[in-house]
Amino acid sequence: MKAKERPTAAPEEGAVQVHVDTPRAMPALSPAAAPSAAPPAPPKPIPLLGVAPSILVSERKPSGVAPRAMWLGLHVLGLFLLWVEGAWPAGWPFLVVIATTFVFYSGASFTDPGFVSEQASHGPGDTLGEMLLAQPVCVLCQAPQPKRAKHCYTCARCVHRLDHHCLWLGNCVGEGNHRLFVAYLAAQAVLLGWAAVASAMTLVTGDTAGFGDDGTVIQTPLPLWRCLAGLGCCALSSLLFLAVLTLVSFQVLLVVRGETTWENLRRAKINEADQLPPDARPYDRGVWRNLLIFCQCEPDPSSTLRRRPTHSLSAEEAARKIVMSKSARNV
Repeated sequence: MKAKERPTAAPEEGAVQVHVDTPRAMPALSPAAAPSAAPPAPPKPIPLLGVAPSILVSERKPSGVAPRAMWLGLHVLGLFLLWVEGAWPAGWPFLVVIATTFVFYSGASFTDPGFVSEQASHGPGDTLGEMLLAQPVCVLCQAPQPKRAKHCYTCARCVHRLDHHCLWLGNCVGEGNHRLFVAYLAAQAVLLGWAAVASAMTLVTGDTAGFGDDGTVIQTPLPLWRCLAGLGCCALSSLLFLAVLTLVSFQVLLVVRGETTWENLRRAKINEADQLPPDARPYDRGVWRNLLIFCQCEPDPSSTLRRRPTHSLSAEEAARKIVMSKSARNV
């Protein structure tokens, strides 16, 4: 209903009129028109787990150009100093060692170490048991994580049987390139040791000036600039030789034990999760069999790089196996 208007009295003559503006009521905004802050988008859940990762990791693999360029630069510098000193070994064997080292390094650096596929490991034809067995995934890269596969924080990928990430290679060392890595270390140790010995012998014996009347070799001291080059080559080769020799010895020890560097460093936690003794090595099959498996002369029962499950499991059996192995996979 419309309110009745109250009549207003006429102002008297001589009275001062004061106009007062009464505030108007602002029209109420509808809920749809009222501005509101958009709620933040929920984090994307991880497939098969339904939880969001709490750690943000870059998904882009760093470039390996810098470490490879540094490796090549150090070798060019060392060989140049060896040539300037005049201690370059004669013959083709030294050139063969250089070429072998370069070939094995390139193979270990550019070969796929065994990155785990980011796609789910089950297909439309798999049974429910196989899909449940593929349930554990990495909370960082969201890839299925089979046994002995671990996440590399530098590459932001999971690697089958990860050993470590090598800064000199610019690549991970895993099941796909572990043999090439050990072969490279052996060739590198031979090259560095040969260069160090040749440089040291030239510094000690000096330069050959000719032969005496009785057939003896006449040795003369090296010039200063050649001595400086020899000292630099000998020091660089000797230090790197000791480092590489230590590393290749440790790698050979791990190979004959049937374990990786990561498993050696985390052995206590892995065995605790698997309810094994602290010093147990579950993948050790003896020295001879470990060498055969490493050289691919015998199939590796624990390998998951190119092997798919071919058997069908029931849901109950798959769930029971998941409960037994889930803690070990997430160590």
